[in-house]
Parts: sequence; C-alpha cells; structure tokens
Amino acid sequence: MTGLTDFTRSIEDLEGCEWHNPGSAETPLIAECYALRKKPLRDLTNDELNLAVGQQIGFPFVLDLAFDRLASNPLLDCGCYPGDLLANLVRAPEKVWDERPALHKKLAEYYDFAIRQSSDVTADFREILELPANGNIRN
Repeated sequence: MTGLTDFTRSIEDLEGCEWHNPGSAETPLIAECYALRKKPLRDLTNDELNLAVGQQIGFPFVLDLAFDRLASNPLLDCGCYPGDLLANLVRAPEKVWDERPALHKKLAEYYDFAIRQSSDVTADFREILELPANGNIRN
C-alpha cells in the first residue's frame, strides 16, 4: 500500500460525493461504475479497478490501489489481457498525475518493463497502445 489512501474506504467516502444508486443507471456499464464507487477500495476486483482507471473514476485514490496491485506484476491481467491495467494507466490524461508524481515515475518504469517483455506476452498491450510488435519505442 502506498500509504496515501485508506483502502478500507470507498471512492464516495474519499471524495465526499455520493453518486446515484446502481439500480437507477441507464446502462449496465453505468450501473457497474456507480456500484464500484460504493465499495471499499480493497474489495474492488481487478476488473472493477481496471474499469475505474479506464473511466477515470476515483482518481487519485484508484491510482494508489492500481500501483499497489501492479507492484508484484506490472503486466497484471485484469480480465482482458496481460498489461490491461497498465495500458489504461499509460493512456490516462497527464493531469491525473499532478497529485501523484511519484506514481507517474513508477508508471514509466512499469512501461519500460512491459515493452522489454516478449511480444508473445505483450501483443495485446502493444496493439492497444499502437506500439510496434517488437522493440521499445514509445509513442
């Protein structure tokens, strides 16, 4: 744990802002987003965490959780492909790192690690980020 965020609290608690009830959502995706905001961060599945990062929900708090989970495996598979969470972090807008510059630096380390791995392991990661099949060229 990074120590910056209390993972026993929900995004709603941490932000001090309650969103709608998941039952009132217009689509299943929106319902899932509403629901994950109500769960303690530590209870989010990897898939829910990946969704939160991809939809930019709960920043900067979910960043702390994401890096906590990536610490042992930067190419963690959150339900789509190895490195899917890392790819969502790489694609996050630059401004999300304002409150977590140390994590932005760690992101560069994880990215460098990922692109040095076999293209057999990182094919989907590379495709999503529009990287060449081999080599360590950044966009």
